[in-house]
Amino acid sequence: MAAAAEDMENPKKNLPLALMIVMLFCSVIYFMVQTIAVGTLGDLLVTSVAPVADAANIFFGSAGKWLVTIGTLTSIGGINVAASFLTPRGGVALAQDGMVPRKIAENSRFGTPYLAILITVLLAIPVALSGSFVQLAAISVVSRFAQYVPTCLAVLILRKRRPNLIGSFIVPFGPVIPIVAVTTSIWLLTKASWIQLIWGLGALGIGIPLYFFMKYLDKKTE
Repeated sequence: MAAAAEDMENPKKNLPLALMIVMLFCSVIYFMVQTIAVGTLGDLLVTSVAPVADAANIFFGSAGKWLVTIGTLTSIGGINVAASFLTPRGGVALAQDGMVPRKIAENSRFGTPYLAILITVLLAIPVALSGSFVQLAAISVVSRFAQYVPTCLAVLILRKRRPNLIGSFIVPFGPVIPIVAVTTSIWLLTKASWIQLIWGLGALGIGIPLYFFMKYLDKKTE
């Protein structure tokens, strides 16, 4: 949602409120789903490939299993639609900041960043074909920590370096929540396999030197 903030009405007020509502709503649903899956499957949860569908199968029979499966596919489709909207925006932001060629930020006559969309599609296809859904889901989870950890650390750094910044929402309890979030994220990363870490964080390893290289070129051309 933060990536789409520029398209919102009054994002300074609405974005923090929307983020809080969504996180609270999703957390409650996740907690309930986990509780039901653990309570229903018990020890079988360890070997279950689709625990929610298996739990629904126990409750409602085969009809429940198919209902959850269809709901899952619909949810995945929604995530893909959102990603197709947001990912090219990331490319546009990088181009506007000089991290990648600025031409990528250009829009077509329809007002869409056609080059950013095309590059996203060309990069996404081989990744989508490279492994099973389970592997890709695990890699996706790991790669997201490359965003979460720096975001949490940014709260600590910006509070110290730029105390004049005033937001519409202030994270309470000082540095406690960011530190707990970073510690928890690192702990969760230790549970991933080496292959998942390499694939999930590989783009970060490529992106860091690319960032400094493009920064250097951008300053040189100014």
